[in-house]
Amino acid sequence: MMLHKIFHMNQSLEETKRRLANVSSYRHHLDGVQQADFSDEGTSTWKLALPLGFRAEFTLNEVAADANTVAFKSLDGDLEIAGVITFHKIKNNLTEIDLTVNYESKSVVFNVLDRMLSVGDHFVLNQLRRVRAHFEGIAAPVSGLAEVYHGQFKPMAA
Repeated sequence: MMLHKIFHMNQSLEETKRRLANVSSYRHHLDGVQQADFSDEGTSTWKLALPLGFRAEFTLNEVAADANTVAFKSLDGDLEIAGVITFHKIKNNLTEIDLTVNYESKSVVFNVLDRMLSVGDHFVLNQLRRVRAHFEGIAAPVSGLAEVYHGQFKPMAA
């Protein structure tokens, strides 16, 4: 599944990159992120509790980077992931972040549900909202996985 999201942070380019890179400082504000460990070599290990009771564990490796772009791919785990994050300065205190991720689960059931219900899309959107809320100082720590789908589906007409 391919995801492409563009979002904005009310911070300078350098401050945005610095703060986003330090996931350990805001991990407890992210739904379902049980572990996010980073090494100095550009490798990170992730454990996620996804909606509908699915879990994922994987290792990401930074494969290319320049001053304002980070590319990554998974080395192993439940998800095959490849993606790019690009940072653009809009003005002094406004940064645009362009996130493109391609992922495929090793679980056939998850892939079917993801295509039907956009599980991954909802999960990523929820995380981006929480990151932004944290950086704007309005987020509260989460105690478990939020009900991502609560109220998002409308009853079918008879």
